[in-house]
Amino acid sequence: MSMNIRYVSRYIKFVEYCGDLNGFGRKKPDDGQYYECHHIVPVSLGGENKVDNLVVMTYRQHVLAHWMLAKLTDSGSMWRALSMMVGQSEDLESGAILSTRKYLRRHRIRWVYNESTDKQKQIRSDENLSEGFRYGRRPVSKSTRDKLGKAWKTRPGHSEETRAKIARANIGQKHSEETRAKMRGPRTFSDSHKAALKASWARRKAKKDQ
Repeated sequence: MSMNIRYVSRYIKFVEYCGDLNGFGRKKPDDGQYYECHHIVPVSLGGENKVDNLVVMTYRQHVLAHWMLAKLTDSGSMWRALSMMVGQSEDLESGAILSTRKYLRRHRIRWVYNESTDKQKQIRSDENLSEGFRYGRRPVSKSTRDKLGKAWKTRPGHSEETRAKIARANIGQKHSEETRAKMRGPRTFSDSHKAALKASWARRKAKKDQ
């Protein structure tokens, strides 16, 4: 099997980085994060399911590790493994890796928060809530909201030079008739978008009724 030399050293360094950060083997840090164990040498490529062939990774790191393995080996088994992790093969066709939010949603991983202990952590949706925890993340404090608001109000605007460049770039730019018609017409949603919105509102209502 041929290997892409460009990704060999990258993969080794990434595994070492994750091992130093989270640990090797099966023992996962008890810091509220969601972790997974990754086979350094994949079982499909001759690796063993032993402690010395395992490294602890976050969900995001695990996806990146499999992406590197797929690029490194260019084998069908590695691309299938990556496809199963992200859930949809079309995500791979554009060379895109799922964002953390999409990966959490797809694998049904949620944040929970304990107000009395001010502790938050991640759990799977099929896990039972521990006593004192509720779904959601730690609320943003008023002082933090004030800082964000002040930073937004005092943010620097474009300089005169930048404004002039933008104005020059827009000279002569015209929308097509099709685009103008879309801009004038009412905003419409596709049937799939409507169904997704209805399902989302139904889930919210069901949570409130619980």
